[in-house]
Amino acid sequence: MSRNTVADIVVDGLRRAGTPRFFGAAAEASSPLCEAARAIAMPVTLASGDAAACVMASVSGDLVDAPGAALVGSPGSTPEAFAFVARAQADRAALIVLTQRHPSAVPACKASLGVTVATAAHWIAHASRLAMTEPRGPVHLDIPTDVAGGPAIPLATSCRPDPMPYPDARALDAAAGMLTHASRPLLLAGLHCRRAAAAQWLRAFAEALPAPLLTTARAKGALPDPHPLTLGVLGDSGVDERLLGAG
Repeated sequence: MSRNTVADIVVDGLRRAGTPRFFGAAAEASSPLCEAARAIAMPVTLASGDAAACVMASVSGDLVDAPGAALVGSPGSTPEAFAFVARAQADRAALIVLTQRHPSAVPACKASLGVTVATAAHWIAHASRLAMTEPRGPVHLDIPTDVAGGPAIPLATSCRPDPMPYPDARALDAAAGMLTHASRPLLLAGLHCRRAAAAQWLRAFAEALPAPLLTTARAKGALPDPHPLTLGVLGDSGVDERLLGAG
């Protein structure tokens, strides 16, 4: 990094966490955080308002398995934006909500953290890891404008959560035994099955049994659609009829 301001440290932490794009309202186009993103060639998308920035950041991060980042800056529109933050919590979307003049806690966030010159590297790493740690959800970082441009010292911090431990071998053996002896096994895939590596394994597993597959709403697409073993989304109309027909 050619510069070491607080804004640079924060944006670099987002990049190392895997954040693909920085979102903000058009009114924040010249903010230190947007400028820091442009300095490292991170794409900056300016939305019509704070609420739209939060929505797009949630979706963007979810698609690439990384925390989305949204700069929320307009005091008059923050209540609307924070309603979408609550939606991100309900959807278990990893989201970093960045503010520059909202030091109080943001409802529905896992934590609200006030960034200073001394804590920038630590808090962006903590926020990224916390947003991605199960259950995933939004985390709020407040970075006052006079702090964002201040000099800071980068630290060697991990911005991704630790890998989940491998499942217990005895539990896997028990599950395999139950499936082996089931006359009509049925698979239900959840959110984690959307990840590329998991989706490949899931398809091979379903076809090897073979067994029909239901997904939750957040796991839709884990098995290609159309696919002869895909029954649909749990709770959708018509799925019960298809399930009975498969039996």
